[in-house]
Amino acid sequence: MSHEDFITVPADGVREDIESLCERDIGRPNATIRFTDSTPAIFQRLGLPDLPVEAYRDKLARGLFLNASEHHGHSDGLTKKIIIGIALNLADPYYVFLSRNGKDLIPVYRITDKKGDNVMISLRARQSANHIDVNLMTSLYGKKKNSLQNWINQGLLLYENDLENSEAALNVRLQSPSVVTASKEEALAVRLRLPSGVTSVKRILYKSDLVKSIATQ
Repeated sequence: MSHEDFITVPADGVREDIESLCERDIGRPNATIRFTDSTPAIFQRLGLPDLPVEAYRDKLARGLFLNASEHHGHSDGLTKKIIIGIALNLADPYYVFLSRNGKDLIPVYRITDKKGDNVMISLRARQSANHIDVNLMTSLYGKKKNSLQNWINQGLLLYENDLENSEAALNVRLQSPSVVTASKEEALAVRLRLPSGVTSVKRILYKSDLVKSIATQ
């Protein structure tokens, strides 16, 4: 992989599609927004098939316009600008976790919501949307740092962008698992349950390792 693999190529019109979200989209069946025409390389490396990445307008609208007490409501944290930020930076997450149920990949980004929590999404492989297969974005909202730390402690971390040193990255950076006593590669080697159809990953991937061959040329 090269640095270019972490640059997002958004689908045509995605910004306008997100700006057009409104309360009337809540309950609207089958309508989706395409974020990318191809699955970003890091998610392919973690086993997702190369398919378009889409999200239902209903799910995004619920996050924008419903309060936290309502189903999928995150209006206290989300804005259209935040969702656009995810769309434009989809290929370069800070962390990627495996969901506890083993069905989804969960990327976490440097982008924060209105409450200062880093925004996460969930990606489910090969779902049917409007009669085509896509990798479906099933959620998007801010996640508390202690919850992310718990996921690391549970051995769910698949990938870390260890090259990012910005203030936002330092805000999201978490402690490595307490089992680390040897080298990073050896001590963080873990066996994980991966989503159905996803190839096995035996150790945590680091961005520095993925682009090392390019940087040393």
